[in-house]
Amino acid sequence: MLLTRRSFLLAVGVGVAAGGLAGCSVFDPTIVGTPATPSVDQALRDAVKQAIDDETAAWAALLGYAQTVGDADGRFATMAATVAHHVAILSSAFPLNRDSAATPPAPPAPATYADEQEATDGFSLALNSLRNSHHGRAVASTGVTAAYWGSLAASARQLRAGLLSPYPAPGPINPGVRVAELPEADALSALLAAYQEAIFVARACLGFVAADDPDAKVMQEIVTGWKKERDSLADFTLAAGATPPPAKAAYALEQTGTKEAAVTLLTRVQRTLCTNAAAWAAATTDQQDRACAELETAAIATIDLGIGTAFWPGWPD
Repeated sequence: MLLTRRSFLLAVGVGVAAGGLAGCSVFDPTIVGTPATPSVDQALRDAVKQAIDDETAAWAALLGYAQTVGDADGRFATMAATVAHHVAILSSAFPLNRDSAATPPAPPAPATYADEQEATDGFSLALNSLRNSHHGRAVASTGVTAAYWGSLAASARQLRAGLLSPYPAPGPINPGVRVAELPEADALSALLAAYQEAIFVARACLGFVAADDPDAKVMQEIVTGWKKERDSLADFTLAAGATPPPAKAAYALEQTGTKEAAVTLLTRVQRTLCTNAAAWAAATTDQQDRACAELETAAIATIDLGIGTAFWPGWPD
């Protein structure tokens, strides 16, 4: 059983408010993270060793793809830098601490492909395999470690999407800080509340984009996708015998007025969704598969707009 109705309602009615979730805006993130305590047990060391091999294989495939088809806009070099960053962090003494001073090793030899189609197939297979491997490690873990592997799986999804979509360089990380550890009821409630606000904000942003702008259709698809995720999570909560938190009548928004400002708002909303999904992955004891899938979905929701990439989706960076 995920949680009892009584524990969920207590968490929503008392714990969430006490934790400062009530009335918060997406511009005042509810999940701010906690200082990391470095520790690496043998099971984690074994998982890290395999993860380094998986990331390195994807790195070689990415370099081979770029070598075969070209990289006129530098997108694949940016993607390769993300993988190199992961290998550096994974190779450090305390991977969960995400030491920003970690130095990546020399890049692997690029994979060899006969033509563009073979390169595309090889690239896709490598990134899908990377995602599946990290997701499997997340499902087999608990706590912050589950969220850690879930974040790497989400990053692999972003990299895979980068084959056809923009992939801007991710922003800097916040070393020594990790996903907040919350009671599961609080984390799930916060994620649902974040979806409620995200839908409101995204609808408002649509008003600042011309109807004939191609991005208007993309934004509408984002709204539709977020509504689907919200409704699915609400059904999941009800099935657990609890009541989903209701949406507010309205939410505070910063001044937009332009498409650029609207996109900035969407960036913040998407980041908050990822952060809350990662917190649920860290909180749950039996729903890691579902929580990490939520993180992946949130991580790629806005990538067609050229926003939302991160070295560690869901981490409070």
